[in-house]
Amino acid sequence: MTIRSLTPSLLIALVLSITITSCNRKAHIYVYKSQENNFNFPEKELNLPSTGICFSGGGTRAMTSAIGQMKALDSLNLWSKVGYISSVSGGSWASSIFTYYQPTPNGPKNDSELLGTPLGAKQLTIAELEAPISVKRMTHVMTKNLTGKLLEYLLKGDLSRGLLEKPQDIWIDAVGATYLQPFGLYGGEKKYFTLNDSTAKSIVRRSPKLKLSVADFYVVHRQAEDVKRPYLIINSAVLAPAELLPLPKPDSMTGFNYSPLGVGLAKFQEISVNKEIEGIINYPVGGGFIEPYAMGGSAPIGATAPCGNVNHCATIELPTMHKFRLADAVGTSSAAFASTLAQSIPAEILSEVLARGSIIPEEPYWSVERPQIPAKPYRFADGGNLENYGIISLIQRKVKKIVVFINTSSPIDTTFVAGQSAPTAKTIDYDFYTLFADYKYEDFTANQIFSKEDFVNVFNQFKKCIRDSTTVLARVKTKTITNDWWGIPAGQEVEILWIYNYSVPKWEDQLNSTIRNELSKGENGMFPNFPHYSTMFPYMKDRLVELSPAMTKLLYELQFWNVFENGDTFQDFFKN
Repeated sequence: MTIRSLTPSLLIALVLSITITSCNRKAHIYVYKSQENNFNFPEKELNLPSTGICFSGGGTRAMTSAIGQMKALDSLNLWSKVGYISSVSGGSWASSIFTYYQPTPNGPKNDSELLGTPLGAKQLTIAELEAPISVKRMTHVMTKNLTGKLLEYLLKGDLSRGLLEKPQDIWIDAVGATYLQPFGLYGGEKKYFTLNDSTAKSIVRRSPKLKLSVADFYVVHRQAEDVKRPYLIINSAVLAPAELLPLPKPDSMTGFNYSPLGVGLAKFQEISVNKEIEGIINYPVGGGFIEPYAMGGSAPIGATAPCGNVNHCATIELPTMHKFRLADAVGTSSAAFASTLAQSIPAEILSEVLARGSIIPEEPYWSVERPQIPAKPYRFADGGNLENYGIISLIQRKVKKIVVFINTSSPIDTTFVAGQSAPTAKTIDYDFYTLFADYKYEDFTANQIFSKEDFVNVFNQFKKCIRDSTTVLARVKTKTITNDWWGIPAGQEVEILWIYNYSVPKWEDQLNSTIRNELSKGENGMFPNFPHYSTMFPYMKDRLVELSPAMTKLLYELQFWNVFENGDTFQDFFKN
């Protein structure tokens, strides 16, 4: 039976039945509350190395790139020196699988199978590139049909999937089924996620009424022959409470983090939405973190109180029929459509979409700064709608060395003279230049954390690499400028290695003539606009985000080479 086949009276009766049987259960949770700009991060007791890797957003282009980059870091034996991974959208697809993947009958048994083995440019042939990808490799899911899965869920509305509980899961479930399920992270009984068995046992012990066991949690992958995982931060954005949609403009968004020990936003923000009839409405976001399994629960019952080694403890109620899953975090981080849908559709149309179950992700949420305000449904969007690299989350944590992989679809205008005028979206990726003082683009108005001089320095290093026909990268030591929106002070020292997705003639010259000929065809060849694949129309034609095996393999090979060929630079960067 489908939602379409239900009569209104039967639908109401079914919803009431679900509501009545959804008894809430008390949970005793940890709360990590910030004090203004003195942020309290849940991972502080882990004593992580002050180093991080950022994998940018960009759909399957970004995911494929990240897999090649991960493999190269593995081959250089550098993962043990990395404290954090911070990811957005397609970067989060790859990073979540790398961080959490579980044993499955047909899946990878170790990192070697998961990340694959590059052949090298000289060994590639068209036949090899077009051959199917092993299901044991993470790159295999680049070729899976997310478009079809999304349409299936949109059209069928199968009650067995629990859409009456949370119809806003359509996108999240499609992403989970397409990308996470082959690696044991989606499907079957719903699970929470946390850091390890010890943190899972702590939750089980503190909240006996939930009747949980360690098996109810995905924990970070740990296997003797595999590398120790950095601490993962998945970045998304908060749109607004669902009741405020449609939004009049996009600048009401703010950031949001999902990590193994905490979800939330370090900096407290009181966001304002100016509604045509109601006027200005304020709503609270952030001010700290709660444990991931507590997301979707009620605001605290009574006051929060100091406890143990954590900042505060609180008692909340969790719904019986809902668990905040890894798929919720990953799907939300990649919901690029959400901001546009929430702001650009006329109210009467949007209301109808919402009545049928909008695909904009939604989750009950309460602000750590304002725990007395009851939880209400908030809508969430792709982190790239706000900051597409995840670098600001690491700067907030005062990470001292950061590698930023900009896996973008935007080329660089090498005729542009940095410092003489402001860059534009035709100059370089706007997510990049809007990180620098006074440079803005449309909605990206609050991300300036570095100086104009830093932009000139990095841009000129990029141009030199392009002239030299090699990997486009830049290394800088710098200091932050004041950013009150994100709570970042002036003078915070950080060293950054920027790596930009770009064609590399030095590598392409090693390919055989048949492959080079296809590359020369641009958008009309087998590798449309390589390596700047568009993961949307028109170049993908009948696809939304999926890539062909040939497109996937060639990009993976390039990104592995970009890191491995510059191994000395990476090794030196991570020296103590």
